[in-house]
Amino acid sequence: MLLEEPHLNAVIAHTAANVINTDSDTQRRLEFVFGKHTFFTNEKGLFIVEPTTDPKRPNRTLVKRVRLANWVAPDLKFLKPINATKKAKKIEI
Repeated sequence: MLLEEPHLNAVIAHTAANVINTDSDTQRRLEFVFGKHTFFTNEKGLFIVEPTTDPKRPNRTLVKRVRLANWVAPDLKFLKPINATKKAKKIEI
């Protein structure tokens, strides 16, 4: 899922994540592997967001985080792919 500016800012506000530059070589490599998404990094690793629903809030635009990779070491320079995990917490965007 590619995010527009307002949705991008909402995810950043809720997650304190950094966005991978959409014009970067890193973005192109990630898209080759995972498809077109807005990619984020935080202290835990690399993630994307996917649309979701909540029966309690049917008129809201919600997403949930899907972690794709964990950092290998505390220096946050190398990522190790993992089986994608969907974090239960939903984010309203």
